[in-house]
Amino acid sequence: MTGLKGLFLALKRSVFITLVLVIISGISSASFADNQLSAQQRIALLDFEILLLRTEIALRNGERGVFLVNMYQLSQKPVPEKFRSRYEGLIHQQRLLNNLPEVELGFRAAAVARDIVVLLPMSSGLAQASNAIVDEFNQAFANRRLHIVDTDLYHDVSELVRLVELFSPGLIIGPLERQKAEAFYQHNIQVPSISFSSLDSFGPYLRTPASNSAVYSQALKPMLSKLDVNTLIWLTDKSGFANNLMTEVETLYLHQGVSSQQIAHFNLEGGADTTLGLALGAGQSNVRYNWLQRTLGRNLHFEAYVRRDKHLLIGVLSQQQALQIKPLLNFYGRDITFLWIPSELPDINAFLSSQSSWQKTYAWFPAHFSQQLRSGLKNNSDGLEVGLFHALAESVVSLVNNADHSIPFQVSTDRYTLVVDESGKYHFLPTLFFLNQDRLRRTILDEIYQDPIGL
Repeated sequence: MTGLKGLFLALKRSVFITLVLVIISGISSASFADNQLSAQQRIALLDFEILLLRTEIALRNGERGVFLVNMYQLSQKPVPEKFRSRYEGLIHQQRLLNNLPEVELGFRAAAVARDIVVLLPMSSGLAQASNAIVDEFNQAFANRRLHIVDTDLYHDVSELVRLVELFSPGLIIGPLERQKAEAFYQHNIQVPSISFSSLDSFGPYLRTPASNSAVYSQALKPMLSKLDVNTLIWLTDKSGFANNLMTEVETLYLHQGVSSQQIAHFNLEGGADTTLGLALGAGQSNVRYNWLQRTLGRNLHFEAYVRRDKHLLIGVLSQQQALQIKPLLNFYGRDITFLWIPSELPDINAFLSSQSSWQKTYAWFPAHFSQQLRSGLKNNSDGLEVGLFHALAESVVSLVNNADHSIPFQVSTDRYTLVVDESGKYHFLPTLFFLNQDRLRRTILDEIYQDPIGL
């Protein structure tokens, strides 16, 4: 089955060849070369060829409405034998378009967009990040026309929308600022568009990043479907990310017929030691011991009882909190496997300087942070932020290069794996590491759920 991208390339060659024939022959079409045809037949042949060419150009430009109208007009005409193969190719593409979900149709034209408008804050504190994005785009889209618009100059988003329309773009990228992006896409932009910010709105023309909580819940899904919910402990702080992730996780479990009451979930309240003791049952054991000692009126030898039915602890915590978990588990005599999902991304220098303190901990990091770890780059938080925007730029380039893919899909780049879900939301897969006393190695979830009772 011929791909849409291949068809676009073929159309470009067809247009070029047709124009060359026109110039060389000095006539409107090569169809006049056949002297056996009457003047009326030649005119009909020329009319069909012109309409056929217009239809091919409409398909190439992603003008679905024009394409469908032209296809109807072609169907009302007899098809000359010399154009039959081209016409049947268009029939095939029409069937593909009719079978595609609406969310795919609008965005596909991004693959051949000639004029790209990029909306970035070039004058404010985000200028460094914006320049990192522009550098990436200049290299990736060298054969297209890039129009960079400084959004710092436009406080009225309606004015920004009117300016963008003047470019008649085939693709819009941005704005970078979340507030402006939300306001911009309220204007029902019917042009292939890619947002840098996660937005609630979506449609057939728009690609927007998935939220961090959605990314990690989907990444956890294969493991959660294999492990008994009764063997897991969830330990979270009170961050917005942790709350959103737990909501996503509860939804995943609900689809499996598991209620939220069955999830052993504990919020950090009086410190990691107190909360973990409560999660392991040691807190209740202490209460029983104190009650019994008071009742009997004498000192008793006591060894806290801890639960033995839990085999995996998932912590959505800060780095400082996560560093305490394994030593506390060892204190309670439980070598439970610990998976850390950062509730806030640590400064990369602070993380690397803490390497000797980690004990048998699995850590899940977003793609741009993982790339810096693998590259051995010790950048400050500003450098890490620029790395984030480099990764965003790479995701946009990959989205454009794969605009004709049917969704959902995932594709690997040199450094990342891009995922696009059924609604058109995109993200890079996070990377799982194993941390243990200056050791830092990549691994996969299989290592946890194939032997989830400690290493």
